[in-house]
Amino acid sequence: MGRMGMVVVVLLITILGTSPPACAEEVQTYPIAGLLLSVGGFDYFTAGIGCARGEYRVAGGHFAASVYGIGIEYKTIQEVHARPFARLYGGSGGALLGISAPVAWDCHSFAVGIAPEIGVGFASMNILYRYNIYLNRAFNCHEIVINHIPVHFGSE
Repeated sequence: MGRMGMVVVVLLITILGTSPPACAEEVQTYPIAGLLLSVGGFDYFTAGIGCARGEYRVAGGHFAASVYGIGIEYKTIQEVHARPFARLYGGSGGALLGISAPVAWDCHSFAVGIAPEIGVGFASMNILYRYNIYLNRAFNCHEIVINHIPVHFGSE
């Protein structure tokens, strides 16, 4: 299976897994609104800040979150990335899958892409591995990112 096939599989799993299963347990919903912070990299350092809105849902050991917003990242490899994101997370326990849509530019070129994400998350913190797949392949890269998502627990 090629790279595009893997992206399609991750998208399907993410979309189908974003709602807690129907069960006897009550679904609790918490708002997501505020500042999104991230740090990470792979063979470089990246730091990001953004504005996020959305919803975090929990039922038993299952969770789902939909986070929408825009952020900007600076990478020490002389690129600036604007990352408009429509992230969808879903999982059980601490495991999660997600996706975002990055836009990148440096002094010489510009690119748009898609970034499937997989990782672990607990409440408002998550650690993700993502591979940025751009139309301009010069920007393709691996990343490990730590995010803080502004979930407002206690305010339903």
